[in-house]
Amino acid sequence: MDTPGFADTHVDDADILKNIASWLETMYDSRDSHGHKGETKLAGIVYLHDISLSRMLESTRKNLDVFQKLCGEDALKRVVLCTTKWSDVYQEDGERRTEQLKENDWKEMIKGGSTVREFEDSQKSAWDVIASIIAKDQLEKMDALQIQEELVEAKKLIPDTEAGRQLRYSLDQLLKSLKQASTKDSSRRKELDAQIAAIRDQIRVMRVPVTQRIFGMLDLGVDKILDKFIFMNTTPPPPSRGNKLLGKFFSVSADQS
Repeated sequence: MDTPGFADTHVDDADILKNIASWLETMYDSRDSHGHKGETKLAGIVYLHDISLSRMLESTRKNLDVFQKLCGEDALKRVVLCTTKWSDVYQEDGERRTEQLKENDWKEMIKGGSTVREFEDSQKSAWDVIASIIAKDQLEKMDALQIQEELVEAKKLIPDTEAGRQLRYSLDQLLKSLKQASTKDSSRRKELDAQIAAIRDQIRVMRVPVTQRIFGMLDLGVDKILDKFIFMNTTPPPPSRGNKLLGKFFSVSADQS
């Protein structure tokens, strides 16, 4: 399964987290033909890092924090930290940057059991990375990711998961830094204002209305349905005999947003 990366130019991080989390939830909560829970789990996760970057960007560092929360400590041992674009750097520069990552940004993940490998722009290199995951999976099956347990077992909404909370914190910090930025350039000011508005929209998506939390406490399942509509930024179905409660909720929550 190839997933979109955080900090994508065309897709908000909140949408990316929603897409990844929803897929993981569906796989873990899948049922067989007899209605038995399948609990489909991953064999491993490959985290790709562009080694041609001379330093770890702040956005990359914050997104790595979200990634770790998504996985959870128990799943770190099945994460492969894979460096890419070696053809764009001198070998010694790439090796030095890799050591810096090991000693700093990746240190805790490596302590948790994550491994580091190089992707050398070849089919063989790609299969070597996958082979290392398969070998581990044959010895021991991987546990569920933290976000899978939170969504399925604890029945949390995406914003309430550890990954969701971490993303919201990162967005709050980014918003503060953008607000503090000052410029006399009118075009740059417009660009900053647009970025601030976009971040505020993401933060709004990552908040759960009080009324939706109440539905979650009642364990009616309605909160999960609403969560999907909120993330998709679409209008819920109109009230009917089967969804009167859903319609009443939206008539209340709309006044609070």
